Amino acid sequence: MPVNTPMYFFISNDQESSAVGWSEVLIRYLSKISIGKHMKLDTNHYAHYEKADIIATEAKAFLEKIE
Repeated sequence: MPVNTPMYFFISNDQESSAVGWSEVLIRYLSKISIGKHMKLDTNHYAHYEKADIIATEAKAFLEKIE
């Protein structure tokens, strides 16, 4: 586990319908990372397509904080 690698997970709320408990697994994983963050998005599986503007803004802010 790369505990010193910053990670930001964007989690689709829709993913729970096909993979129950998936978001909890991801959040638990992040709890072991030194710089980890997550955001739940109200979208389907294609979160990076449907919420690209939010993800871009959040990712940029996240990267600026860790520089």
